[in-house]
Amino acid sequence: MAESQDVSVPRLSQILADPASARPAVLEEARTYAAARIEARLDDLERRLAALEARMAARE
Repeated sequence: MAESQDVSVPRLSQILADPASARPAVLEEARTYAAARIEARLDDLERRLAALEARMAARE
C-alpha cells in the first residue's frame, strides 16, 4: 500500500508559484523520502528473514 508524503499548504504554494526553481528541492525531498521508505522496508524484510531463519532452525 502506497502512502503519500504530506505537503503543507505554504510549501505547495511556494512550489506552484515557481515550479522551475522549486524543482531541485522537490526532487531532493522525493529522493530522501523514497530512501527512507526503502530503508524501512529493508529493515522489515531483515526482521522477517531473521524470524524465518529462527523458525527453520527450531524445526531442525
